[in-house]
Amino acid sequence: MKMGEKGYVLMELLIAITIMFLAGTSAGAIIFQIAKNTERNTDIMTAVHQVETAGYWISRDARMALNVTTTDNLTLPEFLSLSWTEWDSAGDPI
Repeated sequence: MKMGEKGYVLMELLIAITIMFLAGTSAGAIIFQIAKNTERNTDIMTAVHQVETAGYWISRDARMALNVTTTDNLTLPEFLSLSWTEWDSAGDPI
């Protein structure tokens, strides 16, 4: 705007509105990506935690087993067999 003028030209307003629209759209896209990545990372961390927990319980069972047997055929359902004896509080097998 030049000295002595009392308003904005339509072209200046259109340019200002366009710049604000682009800035707002960019900010919205960035916020959306941050939220999407946060949700994805949370899902990944939940899955990793569940796998770690399963691994903990499987290794705990394997360490407690008295007898561990594997087969030559690595197919489900029985390629690994764990067996153990439960003991009562007096130390006798159940």
